[in-house]
Amino acid sequence: MKISIMAFLLFITGVPGTAAQAAANNGKVLVVMSGVDYLTLKSGTRHPTGYFMSELTGPAQALTAAGYELIFANPSGKEPAMDKASDNVQWFKTEQDYQQAKAFIDGAAGLKNPRRLDSLTKDELNSFSAIFIPGGHAPMEDLAVNRDLGRILTFFHNMKKPTALICHGPAALLSTTGRGKWIYRGYRMTVFSTPEEQQQENDTALGGFVRYYAAEALTKAGGLLEAGAPWTSHAVQDRELITAQNPMSEGEFTPLLMKALAR
Repeated sequence: MKISIMAFLLFITGVPGTAAQAAANNGKVLVVMSGVDYLTLKSGTRHPTGYFMSELTGPAQALTAAGYELIFANPSGKEPAMDKASDNVQWFKTEQDYQQAKAFIDGAAGLKNPRRLDSLTKDELNSFSAIFIPGGHAPMEDLAVNRDLGRILTFFHNMKKPTALICHGPAALLSTTGRGKWIYRGYRMTVFSTPEEQQQENDTALGGFVRYYAAEALTKAGGLLEAGAPWTSHAVQDRELITAQNPMSEGEFTPLLMKALAR
């Protein structure tokens, strides 16, 4: 569904506050979150985590400003946890951006009461314009192996609707494996890179080692992985699939999603 000219101008000029009310209603976007607040490490211990704040709020605020209704969903139906390390102004351009992101989260009623993935029917999925999955380590724990998400992503793939995932979010694409030829085999994509993950392991930010590297798992499944330099912006679009490497990539990732919706 196309974005109105007014809505798109609101997005590119960064008008906050009442932009959502000013923009026309362009439809719905499904925002899939993890349903857990931890990542199980190789040692068996659980590292506390969740969604990464800026990776959710950047795209979500732009979508809202452009007139899209956001429908949040996860496997458990429980309120998603935020990675506490992401609740910091360092991940935002300005203090104002940080405060607006916090206000957005506080006011997002659907985020506090998400739908269960298994409740989404084929008819309902057809009503969405796109699917968006933010990062944080948590998707590696549950979304990567969730069969209901595999069904949902397969639907969006078959319908060629924008499918946007950032940082660790692309690990969720693994939920569609094990069903014959992988639907994303041969797609160019990116994800939080192995060097970035290893840096977090070595500087004790994770408190241990991950059970698998998302980039290696996606490569093994048949993806054509591309990586930018660690901690720099890098986003990739191939057909309906839009992926981004890390939090620094949000500013490149969000316009790609908005342009895909405009088409």
